[in-house]
Amino acid sequence: MKPITNLLTTGGIVVGCVAAGSSMAQTTTSDAAKAAQDSGMTEVVITAERTAGVPSKTPIALSVISGDTLKERGIVNAADLQDMVPALIVGNQAHGVNVSIRGVSTTDLTSKGEQGVSFNLDGIPVSRPQVMGNAFFDLERVEVLRGPQGTLYGKSSTGGAINVITAKPQKEFDASASVDIGNYNARRAETMVNIPVTDNFALRAAVSVNSRDGYITESINKTSSLTSPKLDDEDNRNARISGLWEISKAASLLVTGTFGHVGGSGPGPVLYKSLLTQGSSAARQVYFNPYTPSMDDSYNGINAEFNLDLGAVHLTYDGGHSKFKANDLTDPSVIGSAANNDQFTWQEYHSNLTNDAHEIRLSNSTPQRLNWVAGVNYQRELNDERDQNWASTASCSPSMSASCNVPNPAIVGPTQHESKSVFGQVNFNATEALKYTVGARYSDDSMFRTASIVLGSGHTDVNGNPCAPGTACVGGGTVTRDDGSQAAKRLTWRLGADYQLGARQMVYGYVATGYKGGGFNDLDPATGKPGPYNPEKVLAYEAGYKGQLTPTLQYNSSVYYYDYKSYQVTSAAFFGFGAAGPVILIYTKTAPAKMAGWENELNWKITPNDKLGLTLAFERAHYGDLAVGFLASNQVDFSGKTMDSAPAATASLAYSHRWDLEAGGNVTLTFNTRYNSGYYKSDLAGLGDLGTNTYIHAPQQYKQDSFTRSDLALAYTAASGKYDIRAYVRNIEDKLQLNSIVPSTTADFDGGTTARVTAPRTFGVKVGMHY
Repeated sequence: MKPITNLLTTGGIVVGCVAAGSSMAQTTTSDAAKAAQDSGMTEVVITAERTAGVPSKTPIALSVISGDTLKERGIVNAADLQDMVPALIVGNQAHGVNVSIRGVSTTDLTSKGEQGVSFNLDGIPVSRPQVMGNAFFDLERVEVLRGPQGTLYGKSSTGGAINVITAKPQKEFDASASVDIGNYNARRAETMVNIPVTDNFALRAAVSVNSRDGYITESINKTSSLTSPKLDDEDNRNARISGLWEISKAASLLVTGTFGHVGGSGPGPVLYKSLLTQGSSAARQVYFNPYTPSMDDSYNGINAEFNLDLGAVHLTYDGGHSKFKANDLTDPSVIGSAANNDQFTWQEYHSNLTNDAHEIRLSNSTPQRLNWVAGVNYQRELNDERDQNWASTASCSPSMSASCNVPNPAIVGPTQHESKSVFGQVNFNATEALKYTVGARYSDDSMFRTASIVLGSGHTDVNGNPCAPGTACVGGGTVTRDDGSQAAKRLTWRLGADYQLGARQMVYGYVATGYKGGGFNDLDPATGKPGPYNPEKVLAYEAGYKGQLTPTLQYNSSVYYYDYKSYQVTSAAFFGFGAAGPVILIYTKTAPAKMAGWENELNWKITPNDKLGLTLAFERAHYGDLAVGFLASNQVDFSGKTMDSAPAATASLAYSHRWDLEAGGNVTLTFNTRYNSGYYKSDLAGLGDLGTNTYIHAPQQYKQDSFTRSDLALAYTAASGKYDIRAYVRNIEDKLQLNSIVPSTTADFDGGTTARVTAPRTFGVKVGMHY
């Protein structure tokens, strides 16, 4: 099926160019076609540098996964990408995903924090981890850019960027549907219809429904007759509708609306001790908590992209407005004696998040010796939230009354992030082989929170009644204003050069800077008031090679070195006793850090029916001068320790073979496996004895040992191409890997440490139909 603009065919290889929907500023160039000519391999047109190009001629380390590959590999969320992309680790937290590229991540997933990796949906930045996992259906491709992208993507891209590009309306009628049934009572269905309404206007609609029982069972010490759902389940519904209007040969408008609901019990941690000593099934048994967790999140958004050719100049506008609402009960935990099962905690979280983003870009319309792109950008994110934590005793659980539940610190109020920037990048072709790149971005970023923290006893709601779950604690006890702000203006830049060794081989190198916005701590020990902390800043060097060694063999390699002058590190901290009791806050500091690595990717089309993909990566990442710990006056030295999510070595293999059947159709076997040498996840707080100012459990790193994780699939496709059936098994080894550490909460509960983990073995059958 042809895109709504054109297909550029050379040497039997098809390079698609979608004018409106892929955030590009130019049509596909002759250079892009030349790169794919006689390659025997298809190159996808990408927009990683905000203009159209192909991966083999883009001088940065990146991985591109097409929509077809996403379906073949069963990738339905951000976490699945780590099985295909080197140096990528995607964990899960209480409120969403935590993305790490080359060890660069974030330790503050609250509304005050910023992400270390830019996540973009059709060119619109998505800042909150709660929203990132909802976009993976009916996609054109996903681009994973490794390394600082401060020039073209701005703040929150010190580690890189992930671009999720949705499928766009086409000029020909198309429809498809699929049903996926698997273990854990998994049920997933997708459907899509594409309608060419007129010669210049097309509509596309897609729906995804996903449900699955949880992996984690609350069964240990269960004495209550109450039933509890399994944790880490799924109950999601998503829909997307888009319209593409070719106004004229020079202008087009794409409008996309996305809607969805996230339900179920939500994520849950397992006992770290069990993860080390027991098999997958036993490790997924956790202590019973009578407070049933639940998620009730909804979101909706509208994006628009307008493209206009103005002769020598091309104009692109990307804009988006979205809303996300959360109404969650999460993280039930046992905090008393495990034997007596006598105390429980749980979190009540409500959020109303609005995100507005606008960007205007100008670029040259046709390739020339001097190619350029320039633009202005604005983003505003406002999150009005209520984050309350409760403690209860077994004697009255699971009552929601004020007499049963004791409020822990409650934060109520809005937080806003605002970003304005102007940017530009120039590529100058000094010769046919040598190109220089110069880029810069000036950013003006700010954030503020005007909230209250309620501490101590005697909490009340707005009506003066005792505060109970379901209402906001805004009075009584000790009310502390949590008003603070931070602003920063930064210039980030990139200097690079690349050289074409031949028609299909290139070497490149660059030096670039990146930064992530700062914030403020609820308490600065020096002043006793809220105080700002600095933005994150990095200077990065990278050199690489990209080349087709033969017409069917592509090899990419890159080496890099990062020098962080300030890397943000966040954990809970105790600052002494106040009038309402202990003063315990989330506290962020900055520290130096250094990272270095070598990455390799190889794709080989061995025969028309055999494909092989290999990756191999090595990395070293460690903190500089850093002290951490729950006790602000008794810090633990973390200097020189390996940073989280930075394995020393990773490798992957993906192989597929297709058998063409005499009667028509084909059968394809796909096998892929990933090796990881192991990595760390840190508890930066530990557990302190407030009376003696000593640690019961000191801050420490928890090791995920080396592992392999393998998938296998067998698929039949009919000769007509109108239907297929696929059987699959994922995580053949049935081993759980450490995703994140939940810090210690008590001295007598199995060491007080729990962990979030990856999914166990899953298997199923998927049937698809295509019109």
